[in-house]
Amino acid sequence: MKRDARPPVFVRFHTARLERELRRRGWPVERRPDGSLRVSVPQLAPLGETVWTAADPTGWWFHSSAGGRLARCRRPKDAAAQVCGLLSACAALAVVPHPPE
Repeated sequence: MKRDARPPVFVRFHTARLERELRRRGWPVERRPDGSLRVSVPQLAPLGETVWTAADPTGWWFHSSAGGRLARCRRPKDAAAQVCGLLSACAALAVVPHPPE
């Protein structure tokens, strides 16, 4: 079977692995109908990251909503670390007090 012809089961398997890892790290995760995951910042619900899986000539990867590759699908802990780093930085910036205008 060609890489680009993998069944949806493959995608669901790796997405579930990432979902478990993100939940283990304390992040709220919503599984979307299209198979992607929405990871939210608990204090700032609108702020979050959408992650999905996609293949390219080198294999299957987790991708961020910005379009960048996070990690290979077989490495959900690496992908989770990337997502956590992105969201932690965003959350920190969002709660920094701003001077009054």
